[in-house]
Amino acid sequence: MSSKIPVSPSNLALRRPRRAPWLCLLAVLGLHGLALREAPSWLARPAQAASEVPASPRSVSTRTMSVPTEHVAPAAPAPIATVADVTPTRAVAPARRPAAPTPSIHHVVALNDAAASAATSAAPAPEQASVPADPSSHRPPVTAPAPIRLDYKLQRGAIGGEARLDWRHDGRRYTLDLDGQLPLIGTLMHQHSEGGFDAAGLAPLRYTERRLRRSERAVNFNRPADGQGGRITFSATTGEAPLRSGAQDRVSWMVQLAARLAGHSALPAVGSRIEMDVASAGGDVQDWHFVLQGRATDGSWHWRRDTGEPDATQAEVWTDPTAGHWPRRVRLTERQGEPIELVLRKR
Repeated sequence: MSSKIPVSPSNLALRRPRRAPWLCLLAVLGLHGLALREAPSWLARPAQAASEVPASPRSVSTRTMSVPTEHVAPAAPAPIATVADVTPTRAVAPARRPAAPTPSIHHVVALNDAAASAATSAAPAPEQASVPADPSSHRPPVTAPAPIRLDYKLQRGAIGGEARLDWRHDGRRYTLDLDGQLPLIGTLMHQHSEGGFDAAGLAPLRYTERRLRRSERAVNFNRPADGQGGRITFSATTGEAPLRSGAQDRVSWMVQLAARLAGHSALPAVGSRIEMDVASAGGDVQDWHFVLQGRATDGSWHWRRDTGEPDATQAEVWTDPTAGHWPRRVRLTERQGEPIELVLRKR
């Protein structure tokens, strides 16, 4: 049988001490809560960040920070280069080959024999005989005669008239005219040649001819820039012929002969030869071989064309060694025609 302890003030005093631990616990918890409440907010952020899960990707904002840079003064502009400032180094493109030298502008174009041989080596040409001034010399340099105007007495059969030869050049290009006039008839012939110069002497480009009761006819000397494969064409025919070195027309041959003989004062050996091609307006090219016959009584050198063809043009010329070997007398005989003769008047 259990006994009951009577309730009394003393008994209550004995029970109160048992509540003290719970009260202490509550007090401690309250103090901790107050401490957490008053703690800085940054102590709570890690826990908050760890407990929060974003529902969507968080946008990230960036901020551009300006970095102070050292102020640099602008560089002075480079000077503009002038022709005097620039020293040439290597050309961007290969330089063009310089043009072949042209004859002098002062009457004389001395072109040596070696240059003439080089110009003729590419194409076959008849052997050019030399006209030595002495046994030890070779063919003399080709020299363009000084510009000149010569008056001749013209004779055709029994009819006499006047003729004028007009030779002009500037050292690069030339023009040559021969006009023949007969009384009561007018112009018997007009021959015109124009061209330049090369290593062989005169280099015609075009020749025109107008004769009595005939229309004008022309010969063209087509000379490529490289000097190879030139052709001679004619207005009177569709035919053509190869252009060989030293080829002339029916009036330039007289000047070419004087050019070939320039510098010769001593008479070469009789039988010496000078050769050249001569193109006519009729459409053919003939080999003209002049053979020295000797000295005439007036001191001129007598040359005759050597040809075994009866229909070929017969040509004789007397050159004056005291006057640049200009023709003192010329006689031409065409096939089935009367000879035409030019005799130089006193100058």
